[in-house]
Amino acid sequence: MLLNHLKKESFYRIECLLKKIALPNVSAQLLDKEKLWHAMRLDKKSINNIRRFVLLKNIGTPLIKKEEFSFKVPDEIIFSGLDYLLNNFSANN
Repeated sequence: MLLNHLKKESFYRIECLLKKIALPNVSAQLLDKEKLWHAMRLDKKSINNIRRFVLLKNIGTPLIKKEEFSFKVPDEIIFSGLDYLLNNFSANN
């Protein structure tokens, strides 16, 4: 949503669905944001240790530009997203 590709309504629907399916929660204290950050470099979409993500235009619809399916996201947005996940989907909430 911060990159203005996904509509707010779709973002909130995804958030609601994730909360409804009640994934196993992990305490935010047990998750290390720095370790998550470094592990993302190992993802198959990463190129030359640059973290890349599939971005959504809508639920089930990836953003595609010039036949590319994954994109570099600014570090501050990645950290903001990690904070959001840890604050909203951990066992403490």
